[in-house]
Amino acid sequence: DHAPAELGDGGVGVAFDMQAYKAVKFMTFFGAASYLINPRNTNGVQTGRGRASEAIMSVPDQYIARLGVAVPAPKIRGLSLSIAGRMEGVSVRDLIGKSEGFRRPGYAISVEPGLMLTRGRNTWSISLPVAVERNRPRSVSDITDGRHGDAAFADTLLLIGYSRRF
Repeated sequence: DHAPAELGDGGVGVAFDMQAYKAVKFMTFFGAASYLINPRNTNGVQTGRGRASEAIMSVPDQYIARLGVAVPAPKIRGLSLSIAGRMEGVSVRDLIGKSEGFRRPGYAISVEPGLMLTRGRNTWSISLPVAVERNRPRSVSDITDGRHGDAAFADTLLLIGYSRRF
């Protein structure tokens, strides 16, 4: 038996999101935070891993937070430069529901320089978060089995965005 192919982890969650901006003279301070609550415990997909506590994939909560400042670039109308701190990760335990199955909890803290170009109603952005700290705490199955699992973190990301105001 195989579980049907699904996008993502097969969970349906509730996302909480907040954004804040404050212009002070020529600078704009910004902050954003999102938390995805996934109450589903596991998704039925077999992992092929040897430990019984990790036989089925978990459906974990996820989060991200950013805090930074943007300033206009000199002599280039519509171009802004930004620098932010960024933290993102997967929680060890879900806020709602059980946290069994296989998951790789952990977080990365990054420094995120970026550029944003606005022309009329269009805005293009690019940022390059560079990890300065990574932490892989023990998962529920690690704690149950008295072990500590592996981790996989990206050193650098390239984020490219586009938005249009209507």
